[in-house]
Amino acid sequence: PRHFEPGGSPRNVISLPQCSLLVLELGRDWLDVYDPDPRNRYVPPDSGVYPPAIYYSSLLNLVTVCELLLGRKEDTVNVNSPGGSYGNALQAAAHMGNESVVRLLLVHR
Repeated sequence: PRHFEPGGSPRNVISLPQCSLLVLELGRDWLDVYDPDPRNRYVPPDSGVYPPAIYYSSLLNLVTVCELLLGRKEDTVNVNSPGGSYGNALQAAAHMGNESVVRLLLVHR
């Protein structure tokens, strides 16, 4: 049996931070299974109300994902967007003690 197969060219490989970003932005179904934000656990799953991806990446201390979100050319990420039980991404990161994310968000505020 083969336990290893080459994954192809590097162009076809997606990094873990990029994969996390896609899950945070597109795969909101995981939040219906488990929401890491305590208060949001009580929001009905079919409400369709979720904090933005920058909120969850800040809450979970996903520094590289935050950098990917903030580094986009479209400039669609607002670090002050309200949402979640902590109010916004900066407050979530500060509450969780995620200093690297707090610094990053303050620069992009």
